[in-house]
Amino acid sequence: MNRILLKFIGLVIASISTVFLIIYVFKVKSPSSSSASSSPSLLELQDAARRNYKALIQPGVQGPYKKPKILCWVLTAPKYLDTRAKAVKTTWGKRCDKTLFFSSTANASFPTIGLNVSEGRDALPNKTIGAFTYCYEKYGQDFDWFMKADDDTYVIVENLRKFVSNYSSLDPIYFGHNFYKYFKQGYMSGGAGYVLSKEALRVFVTKGVAKTKPMCKIQDIKNEDILVGACLDKLDVKAIDTVDEYQRERFLPLDLIEYAVTGFPFWLPEYSKFKPKLGVNCCAEDLISMHYVKPVTMYVYDMLLHRVKVDRNV
Repeated sequence: MNRILLKFIGLVIASISTVFLIIYVFKVKSPSSSSASSSPSLLELQDAARRNYKALIQPGVQGPYKKPKILCWVLTAPKYLDTRAKAVKTTWGKRCDKTLFFSSTANASFPTIGLNVSEGRDALPNKTIGAFTYCYEKYGQDFDWFMKADDDTYVIVENLRKFVSNYSSLDPIYFGHNFYKYFKQGYMSGGAGYVLSKEALRVFVTKGVAKTKPMCKIQDIKNEDILVGACLDKLDVKAIDTVDEYQRERFLPLDLIEYAVTGFPFWLPEYSKFKPKLGVNCCAEDLISMHYVKPVTMYVYDMLLHRVKVDRNV
């Protein structure tokens, strides 16, 4: 009984800290001249929460390509259906125009689409190719943008929709967090999620990984995101930068707390095209995605973004 009580108290404390963190990180319009690398104290977080609030969801003005239709698809596995996949389905997944879940085997009740591949990291390239091919063959003409995400990715779909409304889905382009390695334009982090235009998807499926005479050598690459990046690079699909005017990221390959408070791993600056920032100015106000988000944290983020109201007149 004591153990259960301690877990409950820990969850409450973590949730409250997350509230203050989100409010603090996104209250600032532009980077300050003070050190952005220092972590805020709890008192600073509480003070920021009292003084000001700026929502993560940025209403703003839509770009020239209004009301873009977005298909989101999620890589998952049978063992994660009741935890990670359920969290995605219950939270941000319902805000895409259509959301599909792909697994190694079909599950009619969830539902998931079975790709008849094995589970494990080495199977991700074939899993990804199968999912993109399915999306193109079934829905290639019905949607403008196709976002791939993991089952531990959290996406703020409203900000994604606003961002892509500035681009034409008829252009061969894609978005994400750019790992500037291996190819002339780098590749997009798989965990942060990446978005292909309708035209980029068509070229990738019908030319890059076509069943006959594919242009991309998929057998030589074991990482799904590197494979997609290499193939799109060869097909002249342009990787679009997604940072804001202050070079703050919109797609995060890690959870928000690692950027804002605890610090990111040593390899991140080596891989990222734009130098990652630590602290309250780490990320764009119109943040789009985060990775390595636990199911319980996913529910908390979703509640804060869509159910909690703050009186800004206080």
